[in-house]
Amino acid sequence: MINCFVFIELVLFSFFYMLTADLPKERLGTLIKKSDLKDHYPSFNYPADPNQVMQKFPSGKVLIFGYGSLINPQSAARSLTPAAMKTYQPAIAFGMKRIFNRKMSDLKSLIKWGPLKRESDVAMLNVVKTQNVEDLLNGVTFEVNREDLASLIQREVGYDLVPIPVISWREAKSITQPEIKVAYIFVSPHEERQGKIFVSHCVNPVPGYALASKEGAAINGKEFLKLWLESTWLADGKTTFIEWERDPLKVDMSQACKRLTNQAFAF
Repeated sequence: MINCFVFIELVLFSFFYMLTADLPKERLGTLIKKSDLKDHYPSFNYPADPNQVMQKFPSGKVLIFGYGSLINPQSAARSLTPAAMKTYQPAIAFGMKRIFNRKMSDLKSLIKWGPLKRESDVAMLNVVKTQNVEDLLNGVTFEVNREDLASLIQREVGYDLVPIPVISWREAKSITQPEIKVAYIFVSPHEERQGKIFVSHCVNPVPGYALASKEGAAINGKEFLKLWLESTWLADGKTTFIEWERDPLKVDMSQACKRLTNQAFAF
């Protein structure tokens, strides 16, 4: 008899292949790798100046891609205006990998997510750039104005703003040649920002935050949740969120990173 978890992973893989088989990968790959994306849509290091960002958008609106707690409408509404919340749309982004490696040291930010099971349970979601079109993650997009953007930058401490190609979830599922848009995604880099490194290989997910992010994914349907689970990793870039969810206390990045060198991690 096939193991139930193996069966689930096979189903997820089948869905992943079905979803991506007909996407315009050549065009996506060009967008991810070519310098003209960066020329037209520059990155902004933390802390980004919302005025500087909005200068690139005469319409007064910029598309933001959220992939963690921003997927959860209740959480997103704490930082966004009702007008921005009305533009909430499930979407897929390409060329990045979702990973729990943003180390939180602000106790106030952690308390709101409930009790921690271990001292190392301080990781929130981040993404790492792979420039590989096969690496995708699902999330949501919002059209935000300057006020919303300033609020998000204040919320996402230690994260740069980086351009990324996105496709709406609905079009990805139903249209062979969906429209590709450029959105900005929050990325916490391995380099210092304001004299501090914000990421770590040695941290585990904040339980309450992980649950809120997963619940946000579930709001968008079973297929959306499956892809979110399949495309979410722990800090080593190898251990899946699914493995952690089975028994969080058996999966410990703080112990694993003591045994591994940086070369052993998956990014």
